[in-house]
Amino acid sequence: MHERMQTNRKGSVWAGGSLLALLLIGGPAKAFGQTAPPGEAPPPAAPNPGDTAGASAVASPPPPEQPPPGQLPPPPPASVPAPPPPPGPVELPFGTVPKGPVPPAWPPAMPNIDFGGRLRSAVRIQGVSDPHSLNDVAATLYADLYASGQINRMWRWLLAVTSNDYGGAAGQTSTIPVSILDAIAGFTPMPEFQIYAGRLLVMADRYAPSGPWSMDEWIYPGFFVGTPPAVPKAGPAGRDMGVVAWGAPLGGHVKYYLGAYQLQDPALSPLLSGRVQVSLLSREPGWFQRTTYYGERDLVSIGIGGQFQNNGSVMAMPPAMMGVTPPPSLLDDYREVNADLIVEKRFGGLGALSLEGAYYNFQGTYQPWKWSMVAAIAYNSPVLPGIGQLRPSFRFQQAQAKQVTAAGDSLDPTRVYDAQLTYSVMQWYAHVVVNYRRYDVVYASPSAAAPAATPPHSTGNMIIVGVQLWDP
Repeated sequence: MHERMQTNRKGSVWAGGSLLALLLIGGPAKAFGQTAPPGEAPPPAAPNPGDTAGASAVASPPPPEQPPPGQLPPPPPASVPAPPPPPGPVELPFGTVPKGPVPPAWPPAMPNIDFGGRLRSAVRIQGVSDPHSLNDVAATLYADLYASGQINRMWRWLLAVTSNDYGGAAGQTSTIPVSILDAIAGFTPMPEFQIYAGRLLVMADRYAPSGPWSMDEWIYPGFFVGTPPAVPKAGPAGRDMGVVAWGAPLGGHVKYYLGAYQLQDPALSPLLSGRVQVSLLSREPGWFQRTTYYGERDLVSIGIGGQFQNNGSVMAMPPAMMGVTPPPSLLDDYREVNADLIVEKRFGGLGALSLEGAYYNFQGTYQPWKWSMVAAIAYNSPVLPGIGQLRPSFRFQQAQAKQVTAAGDSLDPTRVYDAQLTYSVMQWYAHVVVNYRRYDVVYASPSAAAPAATPPHSTGNMIIVGVQLWDP
């Protein structure tokens, strides 16, 4: 019994040792994946230490398994490509603008909406009591927020609000009123024929669809000191209530506008205003356009425009005394004709040259001006390393007042000179200007009770340092 128990104990020890050896050998083989998958040859046995033949066998890879006759080799296992890294922020180089519209962050499905903003802030240096001196400082500010969208291929809309122009006048508070700038509903069946209605630009000359945002000089042409502007008739900010038919045939090489404005007052005759322009070398297909393209393209643009309003030339009478009925305003028909020419030419690596000219003729007994003209020249430098472009420009304006002296002679013409240097980081969208203005204004209002024996005559100097930022 004792011997059987010893024999059984020895057998148990031997069996346990054998099981432990199997676990130590078989377990790690499964753990490290040495067991061959179904259908594949088992891996070669590990060589003994010091066996060079076995080492050579291990060092050389086994021959690839050949498929059975008549079968193609199995395709390699498909690998899932790693997702591309998210795009980093894109920074435009100095002195450049995006080529074409900036792509939206989402697919441009319809309906859609786009929005943006722009701001012009400046410091004006000019004497208050003595306009010749440069001993007073004032701030000017102009800002817009706008949104536009397309319902489908044939319907669009535009809405913009503005802070108006904070001009830094004497005694003015820092409160800036906000009002509607544009509110347009557009019917756009084809580029050659579209209809816009609402509060919108009065289209007559080259500068209206450009505005102060897309031209060289900081101050809009035709705006002097202490006088009505010498520009085609329009409401505040060049807008009025109206309806406009317009289009851009030939891909924008030809463009026309024909509108009826001042429809907010049914007692007024509509102000009819229109324009036709031909743009050679480059197209200008949009509702808005540029006065200068900062050397981005060659352009020769010729345009003519005109306005007419029945009883649109008005002489406002002074307010009547208490208890006395004021006399009716004196009326006459209003007419205006203008023509303009823009030439921009690139010279490769030498920069670009810009020339512009415009002439206006005003008809109507009670209009403040007989005629006015604008002439300007600008040079766009090549992109300088790291600092964008420099653009010096010069503009000359002259206007003739309608009023005459007591002797029946015409007043001396008004003359205004602007010399400006623009540092362009991103053309219209980011630039800084330094503008010097010298003006000699001779003006007497046609609403004066009698011709001016000694017409008002104001001269002065002005320096403006401004910055313009605009969402591209």
